[in-house]
Amino acid sequence: MIKENSDQFADPNNVIDFVYNMAPHQSDDIAAPNGVDEYAHHHDRDKFSGNDMGGVKAAFSSDEKVSGFVGAHANGSFVKDVGAFLKAFQNSNGDSKKLIKIFTEYMQKQYGIQVKTN
Repeated sequence: MIKENSDQFADPNNVIDFVYNMAPHQSDDIAAPNGVDEYAHHHDRDKFSGNDMGGVKAAFSSDEKVSGFVGAHANGSFVKDVGAFLKAFQNSNGDSKKLIKIFTEYMQKQYGIQVKTN
């Protein structure tokens, strides 16, 4: 759609910097778009999402949850993840390997949360 409406964007070739999928539902049916760095994050106890998307730079998993029946799937369970990921993105200068390293280290040091990558 961006290509079809390129006149509405200042730079239609640089609209999306990255995609960060939180608790991707039916992840084995989702594939990363070409030309965009994509990451997925799944919480281990989440029965509604998976961590097997194709074409991602990294598929993260951690054992987080908030209270409630769907605590591992709830938006609130991703607050620390999103903050840490954005901080890593800002400090990675577009280098996905550096982003992954910064993100996993920050989660461990700041929150004591072990993040695994697939």
